[in-house]
Order: sequence, then C-alpha cells, then structure tokens
Amino acid sequence: MNFGSRCKFVFHELYHLVNRKHIKIPDYIHTAETRYANTIAIMYDEYTANLFTNDLMLKLGQHEIFGNISGDITSEYNGFISSLQDESQYYLPIKKEYQDWRIDGDTTKMFNNTIPYIDAAIKDLCYCYSFSDSLDSIKDDFKSRTSIFLNDDTENIFNLFREWYASKAIDIDFAKGLDEITSFMSTCFGIIFSDTPHGERFDLIPY
Repeated sequence: MNFGSRCKFVFHELYHLVNRKHIKIPDYIHTAETRYANTIAIMYDEYTANLFTNDLMLKLGQHEIFGNISGDITSEYNGFISSLQDESQYYLPIKKEYQDWRIDGDTTKMFNNTIPYIDAAIKDLCYCYSFSDSLDSIKDDFKSRTSIFLNDDTENIFNLFREWYASKAIDIDFAKGLDEITSFMSTCFGIIFSDTPHGERFDLIPY
C-alpha cells in the first residue's frame, strides 16, 4: 500500500466510528424484520464510509504525497466490479449451496456456507456504488456493466442511501427501508425471510 492507500484505509475506518455516534445499527434478534434492518444498516455504513473517504481523498489529490488518487480508486473499482461480474465468485457458489440444501435439508450448513458469499457480494456492491458516486468516469463505466447483482432492486436501495446521505440525517429509521432490502435480497440472492407465529421463516425462490 502506498501512503495514499494507507490514509484512505484509516479515513474509512474513522468514518465507521463517526457513523457509530450518529446511527444505530439494529441488533438481529432472530426475527426477519431485525435481520433486514441490520443488513440495510450495515450496507449504509459501508457505503457512506467509502463515499466519504473517496471524496476526501479526491480533495487531497492535488498533493503528490497521496499519489494518483483517481487511478487508485479506479483500480479498486475494477477489482470489485470484476468479482460481481464473475459468476464463479458469488452467484454459482450460492446457487450450489441452495441446490445441496434441497437434497440434504441441512439448513445450518447451507446458511454457514452461503452467508460469506452474500456478505462479500453486498460489500462489493457498496464499494462499487460509492466509487460510481465519487467519479464520473466510473459512473459512466458502471452504467454499462451487467451482473445478476445489478438490477432495479439494487438501484432502488442505493437511491435510498443517496437520499439519506444527502439529507445528513442522523438517527435513521432503517425499518423504513424494509421494502427495498426485502426486494434486493430476493432478487439478488433468491431468499426471503418472514416472521410467523412460530418464529422466523425463510423461503428460497428460483435462483
């Protein structure tokens, strides 16, 4: 890592601390609603931390000590977008775990094996959208990319993040994004969670 990359990493982590003072990430308490609220809050935290850091680093780009900021951001973006477009990275492993579950019915194994892929894909999306919202050159490229994870439901949830971020709102009620996160998880990962009298339930849809 060069000096600029190290600074970017530090600024990113510091902004997570700033977020902790202004937003409350809901705890997951074994209900579908809290699962979704926790997920959307974590996504917003990652998106805003990277967006803030990108913008700050671009402002510092005039100083040679930080290196080629635009070039470094573009390089990062290329790595994350390539993972989202390579079906062997996330989509096919998730699909295989679902197919195995339909045969063996081992729900614990399926969740344990699938969640790391879902988490990684979600973070890649947060980073790609933050890069796109920071540099016009990346925005133009991002619009031309195709992936199972890039769709109208994904765009809807990041449009919500943009609104929240632009409003400089604190104490965000993440439950207001439940419709967006439910549609996003269903479309991108083929899974729906719901609350029933007997507890939390999940359903897999064609993936």
